[in-house]
Amino acid sequence: KTAVVMLIAGAVAAYKFAGAAITQEKAVMNLSSALKATGQESEEATKSFQKQASAMQLVTTLGDEQILQMMTQATNLGVQSDQLTDVTKAAIGLGQALNIDVNSAMKMAALATAGETTMLRRYIPELRSATSKTQELAIVQKVANAGWQQAQDETDTTGGALKQMWNALGDVAEKIGDFLLPMLKKIGIYMADNAAAIGSFITGGLTWLWNAGLKVFSTLTHAVQNWRKYLELAMVG
Repeated sequence: KTAVVMLIAGAVAAYKFAGAAITQEKAVMNLSSALKATGQESEEATKSFQKQASAMQLVTTLGDEQILQMMTQATNLGVQSDQLTDVTKAAIGLGQALNIDVNSAMKMAALATAGETTMLRRYIPELRSATSKTQELAIVQKVANAGWQQAQDETDTTGGALKQMWNALGDVAEKIGDFLLPMLKKIGIYMADNAAAIGSFITGGLTWLWNAGLKVFSTLTHAVQNWRKYLELAMVG
């Protein structure tokens, strides 16, 4: 019984670890694909942005996979690779300062970089009185910088520290998952290649269990019937 429980617990843990690694792998792949689609992809560039995302995770409460997703979004919105780190920090800052989700903040930051601040005017009244694109960008940058500082200060709170702890644990799970993924891929390939045989084996096993159960039930039924007859004869006698 203990062995079965341990086996189930191990399977659940492996699934969780693999899930963390797959999420990270997907985030990296999506960024690489976005950079490639815009003619900016290289192995060095992708690795550099991974390091930048990890560095931002260390000073904020966001996980590096979420930051990589933001970078992918920014790239898809037309942000160039040489601006990607700064725009990502600006988006995190705007999200913090304006209390909006980081995906919306990234869209606003990317648009502001291109000189479009219409969406941000709803949140930053000072933009409505700006008289030039340069002045608008300076206002947005000021708010973003303040928010970026707030995002870093949040890590000093209990809630922020707990989020960072979970992010760190997530990184550990990713490393374990990276170790398990090759084995799980092989198992997946084997099962796909031998699906018919595996299905036949499972069906055969279930059929055997069903037939065995029927035999046990039949045996018990006959035993109960014989016992009743014995009791009836004993009462008559």
